[in-house]
Amino acid sequence: MELNGVPASFGRVEGKARIVLKLTDIEKVENGEIIICKQTDPSFITALAKAGGIVTEIGGITVHAAIIAREFGIPCVVQVKKATEIIKNGDFIFVDGDLGKITIY
Repeated sequence: MELNGVPASFGRVEGKARIVLKLTDIEKVENGEIIICKQTDPSFITALAKAGGIVTEIGGITVHAAIIAREFGIPCVVQVKKATEIIKNGDFIFVDGDLGKITIY
């Protein structure tokens, strides 16, 4: 299955998805996982530092997730509608930050 969004930080990554909907979910993020969330804020910084990529449901190229992803050099796709509903924890996904595409295997 493929989802589309807006490319916000270039690069491509494959990895395990980690849904982050509440503050306690941040503690569960492991190195290299791809964070799937509605949006990020500064409280996410420890998880984002470990992430292999970021996918958000809202925002544009100047939102927190996009800026941090570019700073950390990891792929980011924003405006992926219903990403937190469609993608499940542990799904193996491919994030294409160049084209704004998410592939769920």
